[in-house]
Amino acid sequence: MRTGAALTTLLAAALTAVAPAAAAPTISAQPELFPAFDPDVHDYVSRCGDDVPLRLAVAPGPGGSARVGRGAAHRASFDKRVRLTVGRRTIVRSREGGRTTAYHVRCLPPGFPTWTALKTGRSRADFYLITPVGDGLSRWLTMVDPQGTPVWWLEAKTATIDARLLPNGHVAWSRYRADDIFGLKRSQAYEEHTLDGRRVRVIKAVGSATDIHDMQALPNGNTLLITYKPRDGVDLRSQRGPQNATVLDGEVQEVDPHGRLVWSWNSKDHVDLSERGPAGPLADPVELPDGRKAYNLVHLNSVEPHGNGRLLLSMRLPSALYEVDRASGEIVWKLGGTETRDSLRVIGDPYPPPTFGGQHDARVLRDGTVTLFDNGTGRGRPPRAVRYRVDEDARTATLLEQVVDPAVTRSNFAGSARRLPGGNWLISWGGTSLIEELTSAGAPVFSLRLADTFFSYRAFPVPGGSLRTSTLRKAMDRRYRRRR
Repeated sequence: MRTGAALTTLLAAALTAVAPAAAAPTISAQPELFPAFDPDVHDYVSRCGDDVPLRLAVAPGPGGSARVGRGAAHRASFDKRVRLTVGRRTIVRSREGGRTTAYHVRCLPPGFPTWTALKTGRSRADFYLITPVGDGLSRWLTMVDPQGTPVWWLEAKTATIDARLLPNGHVAWSRYRADDIFGLKRSQAYEEHTLDGRRVRVIKAVGSATDIHDMQALPNGNTLLITYKPRDGVDLRSQRGPQNATVLDGEVQEVDPHGRLVWSWNSKDHVDLSERGPAGPLADPVELPDGRKAYNLVHLNSVEPHGNGRLLLSMRLPSALYEVDRASGEIVWKLGGTETRDSLRVIGDPYPPPTFGGQHDARVLRDGTVTLFDNGTGRGRPPRAVRYRVDEDARTATLLEQVVDPAVTRSNFAGSARRLPGGNWLISWGGTSLIEELTSAGAPVFSLRLADTFFSYRAFPVPGGSLRTSTLRKAMDRRYRRRR
């Protein structure tokens, strides 16, 4: 986001036209409000704060009155100059027909990311949690409402990438370094914070560095993390690599709140070297902290606990999902990638095996169906969100849904697809600046487009009714207490 006239261009959101009530007020501001004022929208931001006062122009509706903050009520149009520090808000209260309506305006901090937003239908999510990443990286994570307004944000001490709202109402995210996309440095970790910014804990894998791509909080208070274990002396000639190579085996760990390892699973004895999807030759090796060059064999990018002791793992390089039984460590079934004895037969999918290309964000819904974001990498086709019904007895996976956006033709990396209650999908079109909520038919109801140099690794939906706007406002107020 930028100051001055550029703010209008970069932040103006074209929202669904709603006819105002007869006595509705009008509000404008300098610096401009985002989004443009609508009497049915109650949260706004502006590039005010510190040395930039907020200048409000308020016109009460006919027969009504309005006031700013604790100021006097006005029955005629009036201007108000409000001095706020960054992060603080003021409230415009409009009263008509015996009813008071509050409009909240908060000052954005310098350097906050830029986007445009468009609402065209009914959203099934109350908020979207995103972590804009781009040139120069970004330390922001923010919850955006269906109008495109950043209602809550937090600036971390390091760049951020994978964020989620935890069951306890806290937020967690992974630290991000552009030179360490697999989490090979011991400084990598997940951080858990309260909504008002207080750090609760740092969560790390045991015995090796913490990967940045996913973590899952378990009901018992433990955490599932991803890490990598180097292994020397591996013959990679079958994969057009060296005869005596160091490789990275993917590992999933369950770690308790005290940082102790409870359980682990390693891809070494379960995923064969030959199980590579359409990714082609091995990628260039990465440099480990000790100077060794190592080849990433699997590239784990999501872990999903479900059912009675099961994990669903997404591995980008094999372009496949693996269902793992925690008790035995064995693979129950495989979906996508090269065919093995564990593979399911895919029914109803328009794309033949290996089906996926560098997929991300595999999840299991309450009805047992499986969703994922299929990037289409190496498959010569656009990305999509898909949902399957798995029949373990019949050894089949039947395609139930496929959601695409004809305007999105490529997604080389990253991305997420979450099916919401009611059937809508929240999709972060990986490697692009676009995040959308769409119906099951692919019709967008909300679109957010980040500045051209930015993308969001995932977009995490906060379903309707699970988090109050007032909770986010109060958390922001606590974090940005009035300066004395």
